[in-house]
Amino acid sequence: MELDAPMAHIIRGILMVGATGVIQVVAQLALSRMMDILPRRRSRAIRRSTCSPTASAPS
Repeated sequence: MELDAPMAHIIRGILMVGATGVIQVVAQLALSRMMDILPRRRSRAIRRSTCSPTASAPS
């Protein structure tokens, strides 16, 4: 059973889209896992506003 060229082209395109989706899901899961494992880094502006003694004082 041989497929004609246009049908083979369509099937190959569908398979490539499916493979791209699988790769995206795996990459997203890996990124999510790494974000859970690695410590969070805080910027200086956030640290300054939360650690400053005047930041918590009422105005």
